[in-house]
Amino acid sequence: MAMQSDRLGAEDLLLLADRIEADRDIPWRTLHQRDYAIGRQCPQSRDRDRLLCWLRGVPEKAAPDNARSAPALGERTLGWLILAGVALAGVAAMTGFLLANADGIVNVLWFLTLFVLLPGLFCLVSAAALLWSLVDGKPPGLALNPARLVVHKAMPDPRYWQDFGEVVRLALLRYGQDMGIAFILGAVLAYLVILAGNDFSFVWSSTFEFSDASVLAFADGFSTPWAWLFPGATVDAQVVASSRYHPAMLEMSPEQLRSMRSWWRFLLAAMLCYVLLPRILLWFLSRYLYRVRLAAAFIRYPGADLILGRMDTAPVVSQGLSTQEPGGRHAGMTERTGVLVVSWSGAITPEEFADYPEVTGIPPTQVLPAGLSLAEDTLALERVGRGPENLVMVVVKSWEPPMSGLADFIEELAGIASCVVFLKPLPGKPLDEDVLADWKLFAGRIRNRDVQVKLLTSIHGESGGETEP
Repeated sequence: MAMQSDRLGAEDLLLLADRIEADRDIPWRTLHQRDYAIGRQCPQSRDRDRLLCWLRGVPEKAAPDNARSAPALGERTLGWLILAGVALAGVAAMTGFLLANADGIVNVLWFLTLFVLLPGLFCLVSAAALLWSLVDGKPPGLALNPARLVVHKAMPDPRYWQDFGEVVRLALLRYGQDMGIAFILGAVLAYLVILAGNDFSFVWSSTFEFSDASVLAFADGFSTPWAWLFPGATVDAQVVASSRYHPAMLEMSPEQLRSMRSWWRFLLAAMLCYVLLPRILLWFLSRYLYRVRLAAAFIRYPGADLILGRMDTAPVVSQGLSTQEPGGRHAGMTERTGVLVVSWSGAITPEEFADYPEVTGIPPTQVLPAGLSLAEDTLALERVGRGPENLVMVVVKSWEPPMSGLADFIEELAGIASCVVFLKPLPGKPLDEDVLADWKLFAGRIRNRDVQVKLLTSIHGESGGETEP
């Protein structure tokens, strides 16, 4: 199988969609028997785990021919490769900055700007996006997020971006934290290695007349989070005064040079405290939210509830038109037999039934008009809910596009075991394959209900094609 791990991954979302799509051509009774047998082999109790167990248990051949395979490298492998590249970028950035001056002089203010303040600003943006996702449930997409390179490669199928946008955006945020951590770790590593083999002087200077007192106050406030624990990673008034620098200075005393070197602990602590630590916290939070939303999208996928219902309830064959499912998720269907026909937007009248074998013999009392008014839809739904029938046939005009109102109507049908959408073609005109594909896609997106799509066949030979598309 394509996926053997017990860990839920992003690839499982599309694999589940492919399996459900493949099941649409398999009779309901066969699906029920197969899924119940798989369910008996699954010791897990959580819906997510049972659905994942089902996904591992369905034969590979059940996937449709046009199913798209997972990326060759995989999400995790490609992620590690990109992170290695980002870490090298951090090494290169720090190396270039420290070695840019041949005299070994490093400007503290520029160091803080490039390796503390700017990365800290990116941390704030990521924190705001994660907070937005907690409040609104839909994290904003950041167009300039470099993590898009990873996600586009790890999730190349456009269906990820179309059907699982919330999961993809959280993946972007999660990879953003990974890349932020990799960059600052690379920079810190280069910082320590280069300082170990070279002698640097850390200075501060600016055209603006900053006083020694103002710089000292800034340094004291900046080092507050770690001053009580690592007092050696702070600077005092003497260090600030002796490290004030101007390019016109020709000579510096040995004491002044030693004092200038004292900044290196302060700068290291600033990177760890203001960049690395927040990134680690954001990484834990984004990873947790990603796993939660991924699992939610997995078990809420249209058709997943039907799979879990078939796994939980034993198939019982009755004398009705379809398999009954007593108890479990679809309780209330036992002892219901018969058929109701819903004529959507006047697609078919009882007088036309004689022309179509699929509905021949159904009495007019079991024909429900719907789709033209809200009151009409309400009456039809009430009739379905209180009637003894367990199968609803919805006849629609194939030449009209599927609308959301019809999807809402089908989702609200209560107490039925099966629903079939019959496409009534125009007389004498074959049904276009693209139209049939649109209707099958429409049926696949209906939540919590198994909907089949078939064609009405006329006894006069005016048919849109095969009755089993």
